[in-house]
Amino acid sequence: MPAKRLAKSVAVSFGAELRGARAAAEVTQQVLAEKIEVDPIYISLLENGHRQPSLAVVLNLERALGLEPGELSRRVAKRLLSDGAWRSPKLSRKTN
Repeated sequence: MPAKRLAKSVAVSFGAELRGARAAAEVTQQVLAEKIEVDPIYISLLENGHRQPSLAVVLNLERALGLEPGELSRRVAKRLLSDGAWRSPKLSRKTN
């Protein structure tokens, strides 16, 4: 999968996992945004796959949602593996 398509798949998968975790925690986008000190629009953009968060934001989201560090990343990776979006690119060997 080309890098741009993989990046989009990651963003969409992350958004779906974030939305699910937020729903399970029974918090609104507004409340979550206040907890991590971002604009609620940013939470919406993340959940809809239009933005990719920094590692610091991911860790803040996990803490605010009561998740273990790395949990959202594990869920995203599992989703990418199950839908076939994650395939290792073939690397060519250099010849001298």
